Amino acid sequence: MKKFLRFFNGLSNFLLTIGCVLLIACAAFVNATVFLRYIFHVSFQWAEEISRYLHIGVVILLCGPLLWMGGHINMDLLLLKLKGRTRKVVRIIGEIATLGLVSFTFYNSIIYVSSLYETHILTFSSKFEQWMPTMIIPVGFFFATVFCIALIIREILQFKQEDSADESLTAEIEDILESNELQHIDIGDSEEGK
Repeated sequence: MKKFLRFFNGLSNFLLTIGCVLLIACAAFVNATVFLRYIFHVSFQWAEEISRYLHIGVVILLCGPLLWMGGHINMDLLLLKLKGRTRKVVRIIGEIATLGLVSFTFYNSIIYVSSLYETHILTFSSKFEQWMPTMIIPVGFFFATVFCIALIIREILQFKQEDSADESLTAEIEDILESNELQHIDIGDSEEGK
């Protein structure tokens, strides 16, 4: 379990680092575009377009790590009302539904990018083909699918560990009580005797 968690925490940190680099590059392109436009009265459409694609790439690439870290917005009104095993089961069901959504998007994004590749459509600035920046969608949703599967596995393993921990704790308490010949003492009864 520790190696499993360490691997996905490392992968998450790696993708977060790539996202930070892409975000810095996006900010650099935007600042360069603004500087060139207001100082030299020169505008490059491709720089503005690249910064837009970089920004979109950051959002899509970090979908998976945010799933892993629980960073997405949750509707947890129902979960707050539930307790114990029921709450855990509902969480796992929600994660399975999320897996269905991200894997569906991953599959369809591959079809979309391959159709763009075959048609050779150029971007708005006509500097490169449209499939190149669009490739971030299947890449991002591939990682989202992998992280979602890992999240479900983590939840199930934690669910089993908590159950076995609860059972072992109960058994341990019973062993201690039996070995010391202790009984449950009600405080109210002992005070009445005084």
